[in-house]
Amino acid sequence: MIKVQIKHQFPNFNLNLELEFPRGITALFGPSGAGKSLTLKSLSGIWTPQEGKVQLDETWLLDTQNKINISPQMRQCGFLFQNHNLFPHFTLLNNLLYGCPKASLEERNTKAQSLIEKFNLTGLQNNLPHQLSGGQIQRAALARALMRNPQYLLLDEPFSSLDSATKDKLAHCLEQVLQELNIPVILVTHDSAVAQKMASKTIFIDQGQLAQNNLNT
Repeated sequence: MIKVQIKHQFPNFNLNLELEFPRGITALFGPSGAGKSLTLKSLSGIWTPQEGKVQLDETWLLDTQNKINISPQMRQCGFLFQNHNLFPHFTLLNNLLYGCPKASLEERNTKAQSLIEKFNLTGLQNNLPHQLSGGQIQRAALARALMRNPQYLLLDEPFSSLDSATKDKLAHCLEQVLQELNIPVILVTHDSAVAQKMASKTIFIDQGQLAQNNLNT
């Protein structure tokens, strides 16, 4: 379970949220500019709100009042960015190996090869990102996010740039892998069909505020 409280005053926007994310997939749904990506960034530690708390089970990752702010590298968080953020000069394999810097090379290679097989990327290990299709890039980015054996996973619009057929393939692949993980997964989307199909819980936010919080049926 992840609990988060965020308060941040921008010049023309007030972000004020108190949310809970259980194990399984939660869709964070809402229009562009609602504060969805900022919420993910606060959970990952790459952005710190003016006031906030982030608690993973019994561990405090952020408590601005008590000056607790665990660095992104220490949060054991997997993050799939909207623009995937693969290194263009790294091969697919090296991109994955970079995602788990603390393990030995042998351990990283074993983990990377396992994920390459799971995400149907076999034979592409030595390809650079520009030699991959859109779906392959997203699968590679997701595999890299899982290299750290994360305690929670953040997915920022993973389907936004994909055509319908590729989106369905990635969704199926993602569902299969996430069934094996018993961790909180927060999926940011503005696509209601994706939210309804993939998530057991949907949280709707608008203009930085909680608008609706319901379990999918």
